[in-house]
Amino acid sequence: ELNGTIVNNGTIDGAFNGVSFANGGTSSGALQNFGTITSASRAVNIGGQDISLQNFGEILTSASPRDGVVYTDQSALSYSIVNESSGLIDVGEGNDGDAISLQLGADVTGSVINRGTVIGRGVPVGNNRATAVRLRQGTNTDLSVFNGDIVNEGTLTSETDAAVLIEDGVELNGDIINRGTINGGVVAGSPQVGIDVQGAEGDVTIVNQGTINGDVLLSAGNDTYDGIAGTVNGTVFGNEGNDTLIGGSANDVLNGGVGNDLLTGNSGADIFAFGSEIFQDGLQDFDQITDFEAGDAFDFADEFLGNISFGRETVSGQEAVVAILGGEDNLTVFGNLDAAEQAFNAFV
Repeated sequence: ELNGTIVNNGTIDGAFNGVSFANGGTSSGALQNFGTITSASRAVNIGGQDISLQNFGEILTSASPRDGVVYTDQSALSYSIVNESSGLIDVGEGNDGDAISLQLGADVTGSVINRGTVIGRGVPVGNNRATAVRLRQGTNTDLSVFNGDIVNEGTLTSETDAAVLIEDGVELNGDIINRGTINGGVVAGSPQVGIDVQGAEGDVTIVNQGTINGDVLLSAGNDTYDGIAGTVNGTVFGNEGNDTLIGGSANDVLNGGVGNDLLTGNSGADIFAFGSEIFQDGLQDFDQITDFEAGDAFDFADEFLGNISFGRETVSGQEAVVAILGGEDNLTVFGNLDAAEQAFNAFV
């Protein structure tokens, strides 16, 4: 147990780890970095409980990191990672790996707050991905639960991967909150994905009050994307489950995927997309658009073309356009009904 704080104002350079809290064991303590912590493998390793990392300086690797520049092993029970506005956590140009990688045990209490700059680089190699923030399941655990939020108020960037990634077998008992900028796949030719939680267990909530450059890929649960105060330059894809997708004032692309989804575009010229997965799942989906406006549009997969019927009905006391897609899926549209009918006519 460290009953105090390690404060670095200079340079810590380790061949294997720069700073390590209980690698696979137990410990507690705090680390404040105002200088530089670097390693050829892993700059900061966190295990144990009640660990606090606060970075005002630079945390770097001089070669491709071992699992992450900042890495929590699955012995870590509780911790907070805060990268302040002057802070940089960077894999390093020419290297491959994750900037912040959390390998989780069965039940972890933690938080990740970024106010500075976090950069994942290169391509996925071995155990490494190339994310800014990654949550991964621990070994020999049926489910890894992370109790806490991931908050970005600065910049999270990945060169070729999702900037934020939650992998299979991980449940986030908290929210992903963006008040800054998230950049996914900034290298030309890379998939542009800002946030990827497709593998996450349970329901995921994302609150976007900043800018996400890249797609947002949600999980198979009943997810919520609240972008009313933000911008996403990409598609918000609900995947499976009964999702709620809320756009902002920009031109959003909302695709609920499979399930009974609630879509709200708000202002801007929004696109409501319906892909082939809805047609192919063999289930009757009931989707709803709350606020179709002039300038909004539909984007239907080829399977629906020529197989859409629609008309006006009263739904819950309000007039709406109700459409049958592909003979089985139901879409109810509120808002500017004349504009909705005109948009439907392009696909009938």
